[in-house]
Amino acid sequence: MASEAQGAETGGLEFHPMDQFNIESLFGGPIAWYTPTNAALWMGLAILAVIGLMVLTTSKLQLFRHAVSQSLNWHTALSTKW
Repeated sequence: MASEAQGAETGGLEFHPMDQFNIESLFGGPIAWYTPTNAALWMGLAILAVIGLMVLTTSKLQLFRHAVSQSLNWHTALSTKW
């Protein structure tokens, strides 16, 4: 069974699973409370993706509602004329 120690000893592949949680500044320099970081960037992209999905799905729903109401009005207009 391969492990990190075996990979380091033989010059093979080393895995460091905690590296995915490193917080780094996007523009270099020290990190302060106002520094844009990689975590803030990914969080912003996730928020924009959720907002985008919500806008797209609700706008399609509005088009669907409009089409349904138009078809119902057309049907009732035809049935009342006879």
